[in-house]
Amino acid sequence: MSVIDNAVKHFDNQDVRVTLVPEWGQEDEPLKIYSKPLTLSETSKLYKMSKEDDLTMMAYVLIYKALDRLWGKSLLRKQKRTNRGC
Repeated sequence: MSVIDNAVKHFDNQDVRVTLVPEWGQEDEPLKIYSKPLTLSETSKLYKMSKEDDLTMMAYVLIYKALDRLWGKSLLRKQKRTNRGC
């Protein structure tokens, strides 16, 4: 197996993580955001987009990786982007 095959297999086997965001949930139930770890390609793309600003980088990671449910559709990417002072 090639190095590339091993790297692809490694990222494909990463677990989906759940992040609970109480401030974004409804009533007593926090919002559950599912995500898979960043790939090297995604990391490179996000670094270029964030222009070396850590806060912008974190916002882009949330936007690009958030899923509405396990293996579901993107939670935030299709939303209209507005400037909220961040």
